[in-house]
Amino acid sequence: MRKMTDTWTDMTSRVDLAAGSIDKGTEVMGRLGEMARRTYSVLSQTAESYLSNATALRELGYNTDESLNYTEALNNALVVSGAKGDRAA
Repeated sequence: MRKMTDTWTDMTSRVDLAAGSIDKGTEVMGRLGEMARRTYSVLSQTAESYLSNATALRELGYNTDESLNYTEALNNALVVSGAKGDRAA
């Protein structure tokens, strides 16, 4: 239970940082959770996908909503292709 709590805290802290604030981070985590449910994906993998691309997309001029749209499109592409988990990395 403690490990799960630590993992959740770490993930939400990283999302808060990437989103720019705790309030935005909460919104982002909510949307990531919805994405994960819709695509039958693991939340931690969906969050890692967002985190992996958020900085680069921000530097390219994309806002948080656009970064989330990109993450959702990527998640959907992985579902369609059948690649999930370790195979998607």
